[in-house]
Amino acid sequence: MNPDLIGKWISPMHPEIIKDAPGSCDICGMDLVSTESMGYVSAEQLASEAPLVIPASAPLITGKRAVVYVEIGDGRYEGRVVRLGPRAGDYYIVDKGLSEGERVVSKGNFKIDSAVQILAKPSMMNPDGGGSMPGHHHGSDDASLSKAGYESPILTTPIETFEVSSDFARQLSSVVDVYLEIKEFLSHDDFANAHPLVSALRSNFDAVDMKLLEGPSHMAWMKQVSNLNRGIEHMIAAEGVVEARVGFEHLSNGLITAVKQFGGTLEENLYVYHCPMAFGGKGGDWIQNTEGTENPYYGSKMFNCGNLTETLVKADGKEHAYAHE
Repeated sequence: MNPDLIGKWISPMHPEIIKDAPGSCDICGMDLVSTESMGYVSAEQLASEAPLVIPASAPLITGKRAVVYVEIGDGRYEGRVVRLGPRAGDYYIVDKGLSEGERVVSKGNFKIDSAVQILAKPSMMNPDGGGSMPGHHHGSDDASLSKAGYESPILTTPIETFEVSSDFARQLSSVVDVYLEIKEFLSHDDFANAHPLVSALRSNFDAVDMKLLEGPSHMAWMKQVSNLNRGIEHMIAAEGVVEARVGFEHLSNGLITAVKQFGGTLEENLYVYHCPMAFGGKGGDWIQNTEGTENPYYGSKMFNCGNLTETLVKADGKEHAYAHE
């Protein structure tokens, strides 16, 4: 949002490379793109088109629905279904459902939702109210979740998948392998062994050759680069397990989508798990290569806290997509 960047050309992979005209990145050789296409806008545009935003921790997202709790006075709150736009850093743009000046709950919203469920009133998990309470589930009893009407907290908008070369698949696999090692250490509160692996993750990620992707597949990969880079840099700078877990969440968000889109030839099944309690009720997702919750966000405090939400199915000549549990 720096006005000085208007009309410039920037490297999607290395945003420090900025030029006055189209060209290629001095570091990776990628084609530069206009700064406007990366979301940079002028102060004048912001003033005339300022969007309504809420903290990213405010909405409770399940399936295609997003619910926020709005203060209506005297310690009372109203659940409101909203339509979210893109996430921008620590905020979501709100397209519909809220008005400027309304106060939304950004911490403790999951506790409010749980209390509403107990009263059998409309809630995040059960928009019509009534029935049994889905609640916060420990373990992986998928049958009981199904009976309770549980929906995946991960957005289920169809994701376009791409066939990639064996070289790209191998490079992506090397990133996933180190990620899984880091996840294992974080789930056992072992920051001392997790932290050195981040440098290896950085090396493997930098070795992914984006020139092996063209057109839509290239642009799809670039959309995940920001989350992946953000997570890696945050983890590198972390001085303890709490900070490392924050970076790990950003890393997980990017890698989950990347595996869905480009991981059709990976050689093992990968599972997506979700902990609704992580990060003050915002929730957090991660990838495992084994079944049974091993929570990297709480470690030994709540090792089995979380639910299996998706299975990323390996390609066997018949299945190239991913299946929702």
